Amino acid sequence: MNRITLVVCFLFIYLNSIGQNFEWASAGSNFHTGFNHSCITIDGRLVAGLQYEMPSFRNSDDKLILNSGTGKPFEFNHYTSQLLLVCYDAHGDVVWKIEGSQVFGSAILMGISSFPDGDVLVAFRTNYLNRQFRRTNLHRDSSYFDNKVNSQDFEKSVFFATIDKSGSVKEITAVEGLPFGDWEGFEVTPDLGLVITLPSNEKMIDSKGSSKTVAFNSTIKLNRKLNLDWHHKVTYSDKSCCSYYSPASAMTVGTNGDVFIAGTIRNGYTVDGKKLREVPILDDASKSNPPYESYLACLSSAGKLKWIKYSGAKSFIYDLSVKNNHLVIGGKIQLAKKMFDVQVDTTEQKKAFIMSLDLNGNIEWLNSFNAEEIKSICQDEQNNIFGVFRSKRGVGMKPLKIGADTISNSYERIIVGSFDEKGKYRWNKFSNANMSLNTHTKLRSDLCGNLFYTGEMWFSLPVNMSLFDGAITSGRGYGGAPLAARIRTTIPDELIAMNLGISKEFRVKTTKDKLVDGKQFDTRRGITNQRSELPENSSSTSIDTLRSGRELSCIPMPFPWKIDAFPVPTNGQLTLRISLSYTDPKVKIDLFDSKGAFIRSLMPVQLKDAGEFDLSIDVSDLSAGVYVAVLKGSSFGASCRIVVVK
Repeated sequence: MNRITLVVCFLFIYLNSIGQNFEWASAGSNFHTGFNHSCITIDGRLVAGLQYEMPSFRNSDDKLILNSGTGKPFEFNHYTSQLLLVCYDAHGDVVWKIEGSQVFGSAILMGISSFPDGDVLVAFRTNYLNRQFRRTNLHRDSSYFDNKVNSQDFEKSVFFATIDKSGSVKEITAVEGLPFGDWEGFEVTPDLGLVITLPSNEKMIDSKGSSKTVAFNSTIKLNRKLNLDWHHKVTYSDKSCCSYYSPASAMTVGTNGDVFIAGTIRNGYTVDGKKLREVPILDDASKSNPPYESYLACLSSAGKLKWIKYSGAKSFIYDLSVKNNHLVIGGKIQLAKKMFDVQVDTTEQKKAFIMSLDLNGNIEWLNSFNAEEIKSICQDEQNNIFGVFRSKRGVGMKPLKIGADTISNSYERIIVGSFDEKGKYRWNKFSNANMSLNTHTKLRSDLCGNLFYTGEMWFSLPVNMSLFDGAITSGRGYGGAPLAARIRTTIPDELIAMNLGISKEFRVKTTKDKLVDGKQFDTRRGITNQRSELPENSSSTSIDTLRSGRELSCIPMPFPWKIDAFPVPTNGQLTLRISLSYTDPKVKIDLFDSKGAFIRSLMPVQLKDAGEFDLSIDVSDLSAGVYVAVLKGSSFGASCRIVVVK
């Protein structure tokens, strides 16, 4: 076996786990960090942000570049530490981008959320701002305009900027009095206020007159004027860093304004000033190390505790999602037989879990998996559930198993699992890219259940489309890079009429906007839109587009599109086996090299019915190497690797 064959076989072993159906992906070069906050607007746009810090090392000719999902490069200033915001449409095009140093000064990003009219709200701290803004204080019902930021504002104030669909900043408000700390995030509430969750601490004087630091998990509600409505605290029995795990808290908001919170605490804690909850000692390790457990609670829209549950097990809750009377949580459990008083299977190294509850806190079901943890979860309007798995299972280890499917090399990949509202497993999609699955990994769903992933991708070599199916992703440099990707889960709207048989097999979610007290009311989100009318049209022409007052139909695909090649490797004839989950008039297959350069068409554009078919091709004229066959339709694709040896 010659040297080229050895190299090709090595690449084949590395790449042979075929990720499925990334519609597009966007990454960059030399950022040394990833996206840590993101949101989806009501018209299906993704807004993602990061905090760029200049690295201690850099080659003078290196450029800071972000490539859109369509491959267009955008260059940024890499000589300035700054906040960066990027807005993608449903097709991966960059709609707008903001370099914070030009707009917000040397800002630190705190979070991103969206209003029901499509505007985006960005929270940040800064010690420099070159435009007029409004000041308000949580503890005083007054406000005034200012155009100066003093040296104390960075710790005293959080700035909120409203950004419209074109990327223009409409207004900025500085809120003084919020606790200083790293936010886990924030959400816009049905009454157009905000709910924020973060770990915090305060200096307090005890009964003996001594000063001490008391640490909390804080949940804070601000009204539309950004004044304080309420502040709920989960009080630690010990001080700050050694009292909680990261993430310290997670939060989501229901359509009626109820707020669901969760966290993981060491030692003990008190909720609403009630009796101290001592974390149970469950094993020998906890006798010499602080025990820990998770809690899950519901606060009313007025900030009053409605119910709280304790896991009674070593566990972490990383994310929450509430939709249509279902609360879903995801995280990690450590070797327990019960969690929240429900039996849980932790055999065969099952650590990751997803659990569903009703809005009164009654557990509906709990599933566990042999991955490390669930990092992020979301639901769509039909209560389909999606979760991002983290796995450390590499080549030679027992594979990750989700439902009946196995993934042989799942080490630090993007792995998205799909489940119905009863917890029944449907499918998984995964990439071959190495990811930094930190606490900022986010999975978002648009109104129909099409998915957006944001997080951090690790680069040590140039990467390309071979890691994300037909989604061409470029990157260069060492360290982290921002990654945004979209996974389509629905039949394109324009093709529904051609797939009526498939449509009848699924319950179609249709909703209409109603008028409540003369104001428009969105039945999908339970939000009275008092800021402006919902858009009649948007920049997106896909099924994601919300058109006010009209029905919205979402037809899930029965299974992902798939293309396989055999035999692999080959030096001549090759068969491609294609599986289509719906009929599409624009199906084609193209061949690319592993860097994304087009080689030739393997099948011209044509109408293909749902089902399976084979295609024989001759690759004897190709040089030895790794190639990618990309199957594409009207708005969707899949790919497989072709290894040619000589």
